[in-house]
This record gives sequence, C-alpha cells and structure tokens, in this order.
Amino acid sequence: MRTARSRIDPFAFSPAEIAGIRDAFRRAGFDEAGISGAFGVKNIPSIRDVPAETALRSTAAESPLNTLARMFIIGIPVAPEAAEKALGPMPLERLIAGGLLRDIGGRIYAEVKLTPIDGMLIAFDRSWEDEKVESPDHVMGPSDSARLLAGLVVRGDFESMLDVGAGCGYLTFLAARDSKRVVATDVNPRAATFLAFNAELNGMGKVDARTGDLFAPVAGERFDLVISNPPFMISPEDRLVYLNGGMKADAFCQKIAAEAPAYLKEGGCFQMLCNWVENAGKDWQERLRGWFEGTGCDTWVLRSSTTDPVSYAMNWMKLGHSDASSGDAARLEAWLEYYRAEKVAAIGAGAVVMRKRPGGDNWFRSFDGPGKISGPCGGQVLERIQALDYMARRVKDDAALMETVFRVSPHARLTQECGPSEQGWAQTRAYVQITQGFAYAEEVDTYFAELLVSCNGSRPLREAIARTAAAVGLETADIPSETAEVVRQLVDEGFLLPVA
Repeated sequence: MRTARSRIDPFAFSPAEIAGIRDAFRRAGFDEAGISGAFGVKNIPSIRDVPAETALRSTAAESPLNTLARMFIIGIPVAPEAAEKALGPMPLERLIAGGLLRDIGGRIYAEVKLTPIDGMLIAFDRSWEDEKVESPDHVMGPSDSARLLAGLVVRGDFESMLDVGAGCGYLTFLAARDSKRVVATDVNPRAATFLAFNAELNGMGKVDARTGDLFAPVAGERFDLVISNPPFMISPEDRLVYLNGGMKADAFCQKIAAEAPAYLKEGGCFQMLCNWVENAGKDWQERLRGWFEGTGCDTWVLRSSTTDPVSYAMNWMKLGHSDASSGDAARLEAWLEYYRAEKVAAIGAGAVVMRKRPGGDNWFRSFDGPGKISGPCGGQVLERIQALDYMARRVKDDAALMETVFRVSPHARLTQECGPSEQGWAQTRAYVQITQGFAYAEEVDTYFAELLVSCNGSRPLREAIARTAAAVGLETADIPSETAEVVRQLVDEGFLLPVA
C-alpha cells in the first residue's frame, strides 16, 4: 500500500481498499439510474441544468446515496457520521489519509468529483470555492466531447488499442471492452494517476498507462485502433493541459493527424475530435484536405458546427474559471485580436476518421454531420467508411454511378405531413430520416421518396430511376437533372448503401 501523497500522485490506497470503496458506492445505489433518480432527471448530463436549490432539496433526505451525491456530484460537505455511514466499513481517517475525502472544520468534503457513466465510476478533479482558476494540471471528467467521441468509436474485437491524451480514462475503459491490449498516454502525470485509480475502481487490470507527450510513450508500436479527444481549443492562452495544446491556432490537431498514421496497423483506424480554423473566402474542406495528404490513410471529416470567433471565445473563456474575470472585456478583446492575427473567420468542429490503407490512392471526404446522433453509432462509422471507400474508388463518374446497385438503409423512414384541402387531406411535406446513429433528415418529393425504395439491392441505379419515373408518371426528359447529385448525397448520409 502506498502511503505517500503528492500533487502528481494524490491517492494512497491499496487495491483491496479501492475495491472496498467501489463496494460502498454500489451498496448505496450510486449508479446512473440511482443518481438520475435522486436528482429527478433523465440522465447524468442533465444534472448540470438542475438549479442548486433544487439539487439540495432533492438530496436532503438522509441516505447513503444522497450523502454520496452531495459529496461527489454537488460538491458540498456532510457530517462525519453521514460520510462514515455511506463509505464504511473503511474508517473515515483512512479515507482522508488516502486522498478521497478532506476534513475542513469538522465537515467532510470529497477531494474529487465522481460520476457514474456507462456502467463505470469515474473520478476526476473538482474545483474548490477558493480557486478562481483551475490548476494547470487539472484533470477533467467525462466532457460533452468525450461522450460524443464515445458514441463514434468503432467497435470490434481488436488486438490492440491506444488512447492518446487519455485524461481520467473514460474513453480508454470503453474501448478496453473490445481490445486485448490497451495503452493510454497523457502528458499530465496527475491524469495518469487518476486513470490508474479509475482502472482499479472499475476492476480493470489490462490498461497500460504511460506518461509522455502524444505518441512518444509508444514509439515503434502499432495499434488496430487509436483514439484521441485532445485539447483542441483555439485560443491565445496556454495554461490548462486539458484545454490548450501549446501550439498556434489549430496546429496541435494538425500535428496529431500527421503523426497518428505511423502508429496504425494496416487497416487500422484513428479517430479524434478537433477544432480547425476556417478562413474568410476559402474552402474549409480544401484546407483540411492538406492535413491528410501523404498520410497513407483514407480520411473522413464530419463537421458538426461552425462558430463565429466572438461566440466561440465567450463559450470557451469560462472553462477553468470560477470568477467574473473569465469573461471580461479585456480578455475577450485579446482573444479576438489573436483570431484577427491568425485570420480566423470562423472555427469549425467535428470528428476525424482515418483508415490506414497503403497504395497511394487514398481518398478524402468531408461534409456536414446530421442535426443529431441517435445512440452509439460505432458500427455505422465502419459502414460509412466502407460506403465512402466504394464510391471513391469504384464510382468515379455518373456513368459508373448509374451502373451501381444500391439498397435503402433499413433505418430509413418516410414521414408525410398532410393538411386539409377542398378534396380532403393533401400532402404538404414529406421527409426521410435515419432513425439510428447518424440521424440525418431530408425533405423529399414523391420522385426521390419512390427512388429510395426502388433501390432494393437487386437492380442498378439506372433501372431504379426508370422504374421510379414510370411509377410517378414522369417522362424520361422530365427526370430531375440533379438525380445523380442527390443520390451521392443520400449515399453520404447513409440513406443508400452501395452493394458490392
């Protein structure tokens, strides 16, 4: 058992003691259902929208679950007797000495925050009331971006997997469920300690945590899957490890994209979330294309948003700060001056998927993502990569497109809206949508709605078009000229799947 504690190594518990802590949380019902129920919300992320007074009232009744929720979710103190009842039989003194709790004036605080997520318990740094600014090595919990990437990570039976910039380990542990060998790196030594603690807390023994910058700790190694939720914020500041990459503009994410392929096995995938600069009057897609030239990878960039510099700055400036100066006018102006100097007209955000495929004919595709993502879609990521690959390598012109066989996605649905008319109900609008994963939705007319279901996996597109035109009463000359363009878009969005 380790007894020494430091800023870098804040915990001093034996594996048996950590197992005891885990059991205490389980006995209390400290899981996603229990905590969501305690706060009266549908899921864990919704807790942040609960007003402070409501949260206090919701957890006022004395119980181990409410005690743990107050300490580790809300971050307020409890009486020693309540803490002992919730976390026993381990003595309170031992929990304090080991780094889980803190005694301030006879009241017991949690040293860390801890949240249930995806069947796990994840500990991470908390912010104290007297800290106006977080420490540079602050270890962040499962963020919105981490949850998003978690839903995008491809699933499979992998021999090896690497998480770069693993932080508290949330993404690492999810990927570990499908991998025989798991390596996690982080430049922040404190993060590596949290990851090791969380691995023990969740009974995971196969995570190899290493401290070092990006890929340096795994020099010469190759993996089936590499993921990263890096510090992608674009700003003039370089203070918080989890937010700032220490390079100008979007150069840090560009560096990761350039270096990642060297650590992939052939056929392996690299996935990351990132932000990038969009310059006035220039095509953001062409700028990003340059990031991936010569990498030996097929690349798909799915843009989730584009934000103007003022909105972007005001959104990100508050992170890591608890005082009013986080958004003051002087600080905002410094950010905007930085964007002007770097010729930043907007900041794009999205996901990158790279698949290593030697041969020199690698493709690059980029387009906007759907308005929402419905549930985990790691399987759909692979499906999209296969479809994009087929289209890029085998359907290079409209003649080839017409000879391609497509099938409509089993997750596609047609919705028709009708309004009253003199003749009865009349259709006013129709749209198709994907109900699982990448939940695209597109308004369609009768022709394109029928064309989708005419693509049944047994006939080439030209035949499906002819059958559709006949079904809706169109002459050949009246078939929409944009048919080929729309079909390609429907393939991009997953409505149509090419049949090899």
